[in-house]
Amino acid sequence: MQLRRLQLTIHLLTACFAILCLTIPALAAGPQTTVLYAFQGPYASNGQDGEAPQALIADEAGNLYGVTAGGGTCLLAHYETHPCGIAFELSPPSSAGNAWTETVLYEFGSNLNDGPYPLGNLIRDKAGNLYGVTGYYSEGTGTDCGVFYEISPPAPGGGSWTETNLYGFGGYADGCGPLGTLVQDSHGNIYGVTVYGGYPPAGVPPKGYGTGGIFKLTPPSTPGETWTESFSGNIYPEFYQNGGIAIDGNNGLYMTLGPSVYEVFPPATPQEVWSWNVVYTFQGGQDVASPLGLTVDSHGNIYGVTPTGGTANDGTVFELSRSGNGWTESTLYSFQGGSDGYEPIAQPTLDKAGDVYGTTYGGGGNITNCLAELEGCGTVFKLTKIGNGWTERVLHTFEGPMGLN
Repeated sequence: MQLRRLQLTIHLLTACFAILCLTIPALAAGPQTTVLYAFQGPYASNGQDGEAPQALIADEAGNLYGVTAGGGTCLLAHYETHPCGIAFELSPPSSAGNAWTETVLYEFGSNLNDGPYPLGNLIRDKAGNLYGVTGYYSEGTGTDCGVFYEISPPAPGGGSWTETNLYGFGGYADGCGPLGTLVQDSHGNIYGVTVYGGYPPAGVPPKGYGTGGIFKLTPPSTPGETWTESFSGNIYPEFYQNGGIAIDGNNGLYMTLGPSVYEVFPPATPQEVWSWNVVYTFQGGQDVASPLGLTVDSHGNIYGVTPTGGTANDGTVFELSRSGNGWTESTLYSFQGGSDGYEPIAQPTLDKAGDVYGTTYGGGGNITNCLAELEGCGTVFKLTKIGNGWTERVLHTFEGPMGLN
């Protein structure tokens, strides 16, 4: 898993991507794919565009917001040749068929206080402020562990968006390297995981910054005051945090760690101790392993993916449902590694009908067009429940840098 994580990180920071929209009309011809915006990377003519976009969120008007891990113009010392990423907005056209418009809201690394490489999704509040994390470095806070930030829209009458560091991660005590999905509860608290941090168990020598943990960031009771953080490290020693965190309609929190899915209970105050229950532990083989990217439906069922395991060891989509005092695991689909894709790693999405959508890192069968993957460049898939089973449909097959799409 360490090698795979390194490979995925390199892939994330070196490739340019497009934002795709999949429309699914009731036509025999199947879904249609439209490129809403193609990122040009740090070498675009304006020198400011991003590369490697992360998860998107939408506002009430249909505008999309996100960050890119690379691109932009990085002015941080020692990082001038390695652009630090941007926050962007994509606005739909006023007339159907016209191009979407990208607006760069903020360029990370443009001052000595922020950090490079924003990762994961943004959280948007009712006032339009955006919240997120960077996975690395902040010279202004004296730490190389990343920051929690706010990007605020300009005041009425115009101006620029402004970035404010709300919290700087410091290492053992409060986590290092925030990564993955952020979620917000009904009280405004924001939760996420870090890939490092946490003191080792008693008698175990320290290893770097520990093995990671889960954090809670609580907004101040008075605007403008300091956010507070609560952190729990080493929930399961010797395993890095390998997914994000999910939340249900009752503010219940779930996360993946090693081979297990956990239900996590934050403390009432930052000084108290976190607690957790194991929801399910995967056994390996066809019972899959290393769950990733959780989503919770309105009934409290948990959906996720595994990059390996299943009948062909090419990954699965699974569901965990409550059963009495415990949980029951069901494998919805096992990828076969061919035209249906392999190695799903991203959080799946559910529609109102209960269909499951997701992506695979490889597969799809376009061997000649894809330079990096011998079995194809990945797919977008849909799982539909029919009777007692599930059927997969490939909605889009990515063509790679040599493709025609």
